[in-house]
Amino acid sequence: MHRNVTGRDGWIMARALYMAIRHAETLPEKQVPHSDIDDMRALLAVSFPGLGEVFQQHDSNPPDLTDGKAATIYQFPQK
Repeated sequence: MHRNVTGRDGWIMARALYMAIRHAETLPEKQVPHSDIDDMRALLAVSFPGLGEVFQQHDSNPPDLTDGKAATIYQFPQK
């Protein structure tokens, strides 16, 4: 069961994913963890919809958050 520790756990986790994507994209090409970046984009898009775009609006050098995996791999539960 998930427990909200800080009162803003989702915000902090989304921000951490965003910052990790941003940093990973700045690495030298041979060191870029492409599959990790793809997975982080998918996690950000599915787990925290819209927050990546919020962070991008306030970033002078935003990362690419284009995520093809979220739409193809992850299935949302039927309501």
